[in-house]
Amino acid sequence: MLSLLKLPQDIKESVRTSDTVPKSLLLLLLRHSNKINIRDFYRQIKEGKLTVQEAKTELKRSKTKKGRPKYYEYKFESPGRDFILKIKFRKPEVEQSEITNAIHQVLNSLNK
Repeated sequence: MLSLLKLPQDIKESVRTSDTVPKSLLLLLLRHSNKINIRDFYRQIKEGKLTVQEAKTELKRSKTKKGRPKYYEYKFESPGRDFILKIKFRKPEVEQSEITNAIHQVLNSLNK
């Protein structure tokens, strides 16, 4: 319950004066990092427009993925499906010219 102390001050005041919002839902709101959305979700819950389950799914949907960015992968499949060529770059986005340069480097190394 100590984590409820991390709620924004206006929400704490509202919680003290009424018991309309379940504590489990308040804890769920705390996991949400955006203070503006916390207030918006709290208002919707207090007005009865949002259930616990709806809040859970909405908060899960709005979370951003953490961790390293995904690598960009260029994939070419031959028309006859005889082979697949994949080139993986160490960054999330690449331009067409970078793909072309990578293919030229591969061809040059094969011709040596």
